[in-house]
Amino acid sequence: MIQKLTQHSPHLLLGFCTAVYLFGVAGMLSPAQPWFVSQTPMSLLLSYLTLLLFHTPHTRGSTAYFLSAFALGFGIEVVGVNTGWPFGHYEYGSVLGPKVAGTPLMLGINWTLVTYCSFYALDRLLPKLPLLAFAPLAAALPTALDYLIEPVAIHFGMWQWPSTGLPPLENYAGWYATSLLLAIVWRLTMLPATQNRAAVPLLGLQVAFFMILGLMVRANV
Repeated sequence: MIQKLTQHSPHLLLGFCTAVYLFGVAGMLSPAQPWFVSQTPMSLLLSYLTLLLFHTPHTRGSTAYFLSAFALGFGIEVVGVNTGWPFGHYEYGSVLGPKVAGTPLMLGINWTLVTYCSFYALDRLLPKLPLLAFAPLAAALPTALDYLIEPVAIHFGMWQWPSTGLPPLENYAGWYATSLLLAIVWRLTMLPATQNRAAVPLLGLQVAFFMILGLMVRANV
């Protein structure tokens, strides 16, 4: 019994993760919205844990990618918050949890999750793309996802753009440049045999989650 539970636990976790996203949409549009918004870090950690559990094989290269994505993602956010480069002038609220230098540590997790899922999906769709074609195309996917995330995150107080109210174009240029660098790291570290049955579903859940909430925010629901 214990062996069977262990064998199927990652799949149960993916199902639970899907339920969390579905209930999250409903909850963030309900009177209990403040509590659901406060659970954003837990949802991100759950998604990240699911991604890790489904990832195979665990190699030095894949470990290097996870560490690089966290370090570069968090590091560029620290620079961005404190200098206004490369994303523009913005600041984080308290929703995403503990901060270092004004930057939530959860941002490293978010960059890893978003880029891994995007790059993996593209590699499965177009597995034979050379690096020079893969990297610029792959970088567009996290950038497009950020475009969906921005209005939702601003509305729920995750971060804000004090001077403009909305993200400037340089924000997306910064996202693209950072994602481009990470796409190159991905191709240099991840094996062609990398498998992760959770990556594409997680990407789909994120896209659906922010698209639905974004529509509701724009409709002032």
